[in-house]
Amino acid sequence: MGYRKRPSFAATWTRCGKALAFTLNYPNNSSPAADEGTMCHKVREWCLELGFDAFDFIGQKFKINGVTWTFDEDLAEAIQPGIDEIREYDGRMLVEQYVDTTPWVGPDDQGRPQGGTIDCGVIGEHLYFQSDLKAGRGVAVQAV
Repeated sequence: MGYRKRPSFAATWTRCGKALAFTLNYPNNSSPAADEGTMCHKVREWCLELGFDAFDFIGQKFKINGVTWTFDEDLAEAIQPGIDEIREYDGRMLVEQYVDTTPWVGPDDQGRPQGGTIDCGVIGEHLYFQSDLKAGRGVAVQAV
């Protein structure tokens, strides 16, 4: 498995030295909530990169892990406020950008680089703003 020391798993592997070995053979399965989140990330990416609003995608269909999902008004209402907030910041916007964390965490067990993808970051003259999309429709997540 690549990217074992990914930032999204850092809360676990930085606190428990055996977490990486313990989870080595666990499958990396998706879930309906994760698939819906994938759809929301794609819509948000298009909105931020191309200037759309989430409401422009109502009714759009996405095939994720063999299931067809339809982006609806509830999802648009959930993610549009975050899109609006990001647009308030001046600077260079990075959307769904891979970040190499190897200099800080080292390579994985096979010597491969480590890293992860930030949802969105805006690099301004005096401020760096980072946003992590969590729509939260029925499945609790911890966004720390």
